Amino acid sequence: MIRPTSRQPDPPSADRDDGVVAVWFSLLLFVLVGLAALVVDVGTWYLRAQQLQGAADAASLAAVVHWANQTEAQAVAEQSLRTNGIDTTTVTFTGERPEGHRYRVTLQDPAVPAYFGKLFGKTAITLKRTALAEFVAPVQMGSPYNYLGWSNNTVELVAANGVAAPATQPNFWLAINGYCMAKEYGDRHSAGFDGNGSTCSSAEPNGEYRPQGYTFAVKVPVNAGTTTIAIYDPGFCTTGGIDLEARAGQDVPLTVTVYNPDTAGTPTKIVDDEVHSQRAFTHCEAAEQGHWVNLAGLASSGTYLLSVKTDNGAESFGVNAFALRATTPGYGEKLCQAPAADCSHVFALTDIPMLNTISAMATTSRGVAANFGLARIDASYAGKQIVVEMWDPGDGMETIEVLDDHGHPQPFTLYVDRLKASSAALAALDVSACGHAYLQPNRTGTCMYNDKLVGLLIDIPTSYNPDAAAGWWQVRYKAGTDVTLTDRTTWSVRVVGGSVHLVPT
Repeated sequence: MIRPTSRQPDPPSADRDDGVVAVWFSLLLFVLVGLAALVVDVGTWYLRAQQLQGAADAASLAAVVHWANQTEAQAVAEQSLRTNGIDTTTVTFTGERPEGHRYRVTLQDPAVPAYFGKLFGKTAITLKRTALAEFVAPVQMGSPYNYLGWSNNTVELVAANGVAAPATQPNFWLAINGYCMAKEYGDRHSAGFDGNGSTCSSAEPNGEYRPQGYTFAVKVPVNAGTTTIAIYDPGFCTTGGIDLEARAGQDVPLTVTVYNPDTAGTPTKIVDDEVHSQRAFTHCEAAEQGHWVNLAGLASSGTYLLSVKTDNGAESFGVNAFALRATTPGYGEKLCQAPAADCSHVFALTDIPMLNTISAMATTSRGVAANFGLARIDASYAGKQIVVEMWDPGDGMETIEVLDDHGHPQPFTLYVDRLKASSAALAALDVSACGHAYLQPNRTGTCMYNDKLVGLLIDIPTSYNPDAAAGWWQVRYKAGTDVTLTDRTTWSVRVVGGSVHLVPT
């Protein structure tokens, strides 16, 4: 019998395997090279897109401050682009003003390299990026008048100096405390120390101390004529005047600097503005006590900033109260209300240092009350949030309310020392609690908000739309019985998110 023989298959040919590997390697190499080129392309596009977006953001933020002047805004935007490495001869730049106080910058680069695209005949792609910035003007604080900071007892004082008595009373003085007067006495930024050491050097430093003092503004309209800025009772007088807490050998000198209108694109900063004039008031002068003293004559229209500060001397204790005014030929020394055509407007920026003082509060259905000018909240704030901050407020009062331009109390969320202190909206702030239980270490005040920062977070309705000349909000202090009010405090109003910010597009 013939048996079949088993035959093993021939071993694979090494040459044939090498050929297959070579084919697969060629294909994979092509894919890998393509992927590498694609990665390079995507990385290049991403980096260029980031550069364009960053430059557009910066240009819109720089230009929006000048939104009212399209030519100036465009020039500022172009300069910002050049600073950030954008060549506007090859990158298309468009600057425009949409609705509101906004400025939009659009950049389009039509020649971003496409390395992978060369394999398909495409050497470049087009990238486009847009940024939209919004400018919310700093809140004007105080009142709509050409006077800022006169109390209810100044009608006679003003009239005695030939000025018509104002129709309404703001019930406060402007005031700056001496450097060695503790922060708990109500001055948030001029007090050099926090706490009551026996001398300045033994107290705690004030982390919010500002050597430049407080900033005010005088807005001079076109064709108003020469506007004269004056200060009332600038020297610190220990007797017979409006100043408080005088001590033997102590003084609270004031230095007032007037700056020319901004030309650097920073309308709320004084560090880069040209000085118009400056005057120092180092001592009490009989000719100045209870009188207006001229500071400067402003011949051109525009917004002039003023800084008012005191020295950081070791012999500086007391409360120097004063007022500011801006008079024009059309009104003389009479009270006028902006935005009347030839009425200059005086207001505070960022903060307002106040000495709230009133001898007889008005009777209301729920006790007695006094209103104080706070700030102008115009239509541009609709749909936003504002924070009203009060340092050491309400001494001797029962409640504090924030009133809108129609006199209606506004609900708020309470923060104390920047920590949320209410779970629900409040209509009024209770400031009545006082006693030894509230005494803090190294402090003298015994009321609940002594040496504390109170923040009131308020939502502005999207439907809010006051008239162009309206929008002035107030603060109302209430007490159960008639009292003599003396409350040294510092208030500020700011928009949540800042005055210049990007808007999602």
